[in-house]
Amino acid sequence: MRNTLLKKYFSYFIILINNKLSKNNENMRNAFLISDSSPNLVVI
Repeated sequence: MRNTLLKKYFSYFIILINNKLSKNNENMRNAFLISDSSPNLVVI
């Protein structure tokens, strides 16, 4: 019983991390697109 719970939490955690990573990649892509149009812009 406990193992299945751990697996569920673990998979949920991995999904959350993947979502955050994909959002970060999207933001980075957008930042690169913006910086291409205006090279002086620094995106933090």
